[in-house]
Amino acid sequence: MSGLIFHLIPHTHWDREWYLPRAAFQARLVPALDDLLERLQADPGYRSFLLDGQTVLVADYLSARPDRKAEVKALVKTGRLQVGPWYVLADELIPSGEALVRNLLLGAADAERLGGRLDVLYSPDAFGHPAVWPTLAREFGIRAGVVWRGLGGEPGQERDLYRWRGPDGRDALVWHLPPAGYEIGAALPADGDRLPAAWAAVRAGLVGRAAGKHIAVFVGADHHAAHPDVARLRDLLAEVEPQSAFRVSRLDEFFQTAADGANPAPLAGELRWSYRYAWTLQGVHATRAPLKRRSSAAELFLERFAEPLAALARRGGGGGTGGGRDRRPLLELAWRTLVRCQFHDAIAGCASDPSPGARATTLRGPWTPGSRAWRPSRARWCAAACSTWCATIPMRCVIARPTRSTRSCSGIPPPGRGVA
Repeated sequence: MSGLIFHLIPHTHWDREWYLPRAAFQARLVPALDDLLERLQADPGYRSFLLDGQTVLVADYLSARPDRKAEVKALVKTGRLQVGPWYVLADELIPSGEALVRNLLLGAADAERLGGRLDVLYSPDAFGHPAVWPTLAREFGIRAGVVWRGLGGEPGQERDLYRWRGPDGRDALVWHLPPAGYEIGAALPADGDRLPAAWAAVRAGLVGRAAGKHIAVFVGADHHAAHPDVARLRDLLAEVEPQSAFRVSRLDEFFQTAADGANPAPLAGELRWSYRYAWTLQGVHATRAPLKRRSSAAELFLERFAEPLAALARRGGGGGTGGGRDRRPLLELAWRTLVRCQFHDAIAGCASDPSPGARATTLRGPWTPGSRAWRPSRARWCAAACSTWCATIPMRCVIARPTRSTRSCSGIPPPGRGVA
């Protein structure tokens, strides 16, 4: 195949915690992003850098380098540093659907404050994907995405471009990473002597799967600093393969042309089997079960107790000081704490031993701000309910039943009183 257009996409994949605890990886993140900011500012040819699709890395960095916030925002606003759309690259099968929605809401809010969101649902390392993934993307105004594990190795899964249709009929254009994943271009050297052999191996893993003439080449790897000279790498590749074009592209720029002249293969359903292509790691669903149960309990508490009662109390007012008070900031704090614990290696239970222990402790966190929102909201909502109903219905106990089914009984009488 000739006349190809290769899009070099500089990036890093940054596990917040994995074979080392979070603090150790944060200590590595800070100098890596220091170096990145300096490269982007010094070299206009370094057009863009993809910061792994999760805004939490920016928060981790700025907690140590608050003085560089203006530089970060300037690079994000001009599209040279791409952030989001996720808050955290979570596992996509273990958390609840609501937790995935909150993850994207938090990521969108963070990215907006920084200067703009990447409008690509970037999921490069999740251990499989739910069938509603395209629907989730479209709910957030996103029409394209990237996946790796969970797809490939079966008949009909030989190409790199798919049109994945969700249960509601909406679809997303999906670029499927090669078997080597997001690391395929990490070892490409900006060295004219060594590059031809390295490029031949990378090219072979990409061109045979190409559905069209536009091909993404991800240049980065786990916890890698930015490639030292992407502009020179682009120029050297053009010399090695003059019949093709080479660009340094943003990920959203690549998707603007990815389908030109291509015929994306149809796709539907969940993606959780790719063992002839890449490890899907479905065994993680059985590891560190207490950690997963604690995460689910925190989800249920926020979804069915804290938020509904806080919303009802705010809408209905209620007696006492603070009736109708907006408790959303407390609830956002609770959700942020929970979603940070759902980073894919952490909630999957495949991180080093200190990590799940730390997350088990952190998962107590959502209960504190959640309870501070829930308890006064419960009292105020009950006060409002009793002031409305008790004049005609003899009851003194209001029950909030956090289930999806409905019940006709709304109160339990005190001893000696009849049932209303």
